[in-house]
Amino acid sequence: MLSEFQRQKLRQLFRLYDVNQDGAIHQLDFEIAAARLSIDYGLELDSTEAEQIRTIYTDYWGYLQRYMDSDRDKAISEQEFVESHEFFMRQEESLEALILSMSEYIIQLTDRNGDGMINRAEYVHYLIAHNISSKDAESAFDVLDHNNSNTLTHDEILNSVRVFLTSGVSTMPGNRLFGDKGEEAKK
Repeated sequence: MLSEFQRQKLRQLFRLYDVNQDGAIHQLDFEIAAARLSIDYGLELDSTEAEQIRTIYTDYWGYLQRYMDSDRDKAISEQEFVESHEFFMRQEESLEALILSMSEYIIQLTDRNGDGMINRAEYVHYLIAHNISSKDAESAFDVLDHNNSNTLTHDEILNSVRVFLTSGVSTMPGNRLFGDKGEEAKK
């Protein structure tokens, strides 16, 4: 069973994915985020790189829809989103698959040059595409970059996703994966 803190974090993540803020997650939210991220990266929307970003978002939307859209209406409500995570928490293999999928999604969108490191600008651009303020995005990066290397490794992202999805301890850095809003969840 999820703690209230974990439910708050999931509602935060739901709002992050609900880019157009209409109260449900749809494919359109991921299309908007893909366009925002492409523009923020300075890409032409019809470029090969922008198409790769759209594909990553579309694939991740398909993953979420397959496992979270319980009524098959091509939308994920907040209730469906939270309840699906409750299911994942009870199924170790499913939970690990979700953690790996979410981590890979973030890494594919942020590690633009494929060097295995995500720099501040790459991570901040990703969060801004999802309606996170630049201040909150910068703060999130600072908390996650606990060794002050000015980069995040793929393992650090994986561990942060794991903490975000599973930890009930509000002081764990991974709870700030998507900005300072995680701090509000513990209040």
